[in-house]
Amino acid sequence: KATAPVDAENWISHMEKIFDVMGYEDVFKTRLAVYNFEGNALAWWKAYKQAKGGDAWLVMVTWADFKKVFFL
Repeated sequence: KATAPVDAENWISHMEKIFDVMGYEDVFKTRLAVYNFEGNALAWWKAYKQAKGGDAWLVMVTWADFKKVFFL
């Protein structure tokens, strides 16, 4: 997760611009976003994903769902 709410909001906004320009469908957005995670963000995501059911759960996560979790 970002260290400050404004950082997280800016990152989400940046990712959404990329998605719009590239025309990505919703099913790919979360996977593409988390590809960029490093350090603490990556550790958080791996633990959260595993707790939810791993890769089987990930294929069902919409971008809207991801944003809700991201801002918890």
